[in-house]
Amino acid sequence: MFIALDGPDGTGKTMLASLLVEKLKEKNFDAIYTSEPTNSKTGRKIREIIKTDGSTNNVLDLFLKDREEHLENLIFPALKNGQIIVCDRYKLSTICYHENAEYKVEELIKISEKFIDPDVYFVMYFDEKDIDLVFERIESRGSKPDVYDTKEWIKKVNKKFKQMKLYYKNLKYINANQSVEKIISQMLNVIDEAMKKS
Repeated sequence: MFIALDGPDGTGKTMLASLLVEKLKEKNFDAIYTSEPTNSKTGRKIREIIKTDGSTNNVLDLFLKDREEHLENLIFPALKNGQIIVCDRYKLSTICYHENAEYKVEELIKISEKFIDPDVYFVMYFDEKDIDLVFERIESRGSKPDVYDTKEWIKKVNKKFKQMKLYYKNLKYINANQSVEKIISQMLNVIDEAMKKS
């Protein structure tokens, strides 16, 4: 089973994805955490660029290449082995973070069609009144922020993630302003239902 978590920065995706893997392992599932950008040569180059370069067009091709390598080298082999993959960020990030004057949503969706859809796709979001809380989470990381870590940008991207339900029908939206326990419980319930249907 392929599970992805997506959404704006500051919504707890990385922590939730890691915890979800732990909970699945407690249920005796062979679960693996992974993320995008990956830690490959391509992924590291992306992380380096977005610390200083605000032009998303400069990294779009790298993100697509990184995803192709990620699927081929890790995700497909793991799925073939019957493992559960929990991926922190996936193709909705490509669409929501890279829409601009040159690349419209519809074009980015078309570009992303070649990548498989997750069996379960969670989208974290926040209510606009909670922007300060979200931004506090980002600042508390202690690491150097990237060019996307501004309140204006995060609010814009949050709105775009909410709009993705117009294009993708099987997204599971979860409000980030809940307790971790409640969010994980919701996720496990959705996964259980998906497993029953598979």
